[in-house]
Amino acid sequence: MNAERKRENIEWIHTVCHEPGATNLPRVLLIGDSITNNYQEYVSEELSGTAYVSTYTSSKCVTDRSFLKELKLMLSDNEYALIHFNNGLHSWGSDLQDMGSAMGEALKLLREEGKGAKIVWASTTPTVSPDNTRLVKEFNAIAAKVMNENNIPTNDLFALMDPMDRKQYWTDNFHHTVEGKKIAAKKVAAGIRDNLQTNTASQPGLADAAGGKSEEKMDWTKIYWYDAEKNNLPRVLVIGDSIHDDYQRPVNEALVGTAFLSTYSTSRSFADPLYVKELKYILDEYKSDVVVFNNGLHCNNANPIWKTVFSDIPGWEAGLRRVIQLIRDEDDGPKIVWAASDSWNDTNRPAGVKALQEAAARVMKENSIPQRDLYSALKTGPQYDEELTALVASTICGALGIDGKSGESTTGAAGSLLGPTGSVGNANETNSGQ
Repeated sequence: MNAERKRENIEWIHTVCHEPGATNLPRVLLIGDSITNNYQEYVSEELSGTAYVSTYTSSKCVTDRSFLKELKLMLSDNEYALIHFNNGLHSWGSDLQDMGSAMGEALKLLREEGKGAKIVWASTTPTVSPDNTRLVKEFNAIAAKVMNENNIPTNDLFALMDPMDRKQYWTDNFHHTVEGKKIAAKKVAAGIRDNLQTNTASQPGLADAAGGKSEEKMDWTKIYWYDAEKNNLPRVLVIGDSIHDDYQRPVNEALVGTAFLSTYSTSRSFADPLYVKELKYILDEYKSDVVVFNNGLHCNNANPIWKTVFSDIPGWEAGLRRVIQLIRDEDDGPKIVWAASDSWNDTNRPAGVKALQEAAARVMKENSIPQRDLYSALKTGPQYDEELTALVASTICGALGIDGKSGESTTGAAGSLLGPTGSVGNANETNSGQ
């Protein structure tokens, strides 16, 4: 490629794996952007009884320097009978010649790493803007040339949706109403059925390490990099689950002018091999000065009131140690803070969380890593609220040794957020290294 794609203000990745433990039907992979992410649930419903669906969606164009890395990472999670591939709406500014060669490289990777999966190209959907739609046509023409040269069939979503009423089926310049998503999903599912190699059995996923096999109906990952091209402030990586995903946007707003935020939210356990691969990619992609992390609420999968733990605690604990070492192995290893999970006053659910917290406390003590209890003081539960946002933001500022409001250094000062021992010195915090 001759020119590198300029990254957007917020870069992101979403992955979804429906029925992650199931292997009795073929598995298909949907690759795309937010359009694909928005219809993937309906595609899964359309293909019920025919195939299981996984999804990799990203803000990155094929011309981005990291697109192939992400693609390779997703292909390592499962073996797929069919890959339904799209890319284009995040291509604004990409050189057209670069896009053609990059599309060819992506197709080559799909063939090399896809383990024989059938590949179907999905044309990019039109927009409300006529000017943007003309660009989409150009990108689709480039992709069509590459696909024709490689005998790849096309599922023509552009032709399906271009005649449709923009006021009725679009919610903004790019995205569709629920009805529009369902129409696209039916077309995607039909294209998959037409091309699916029905004699190809799905293979087991790779998340079979101790404590790592998922018992959930859906595994998912969400990754965000705010201010992706900027580096004049410290960068903080917050790792967790859906709770962390709930508060990441308001926390980012609270950190404006203080730090840049990256987030990794996932349903996966430390014991899942893909967790380690995803985290390694995130750490390599952008250098972090502070890592605030947590894992545990998705490691409990038991009866309806979650009284027991199905996770292998020793396996989870070993995974936690590997994650700490992975973070510390980064250049100029970042400061680490453990964000403790709590039972949030839920008397039906504390046993599993408590067992994992006790394991985490042991590991943090061994590694002199400070802990911050973000949840036990909350009265409303673990969902996002202003109190939780303030706790997370102050934890980050404390680890950076600065006052979040003034931006001035507070390390070693009276009332400092970062105490002399490395603990984050507030009432709800403990230094497990002491």
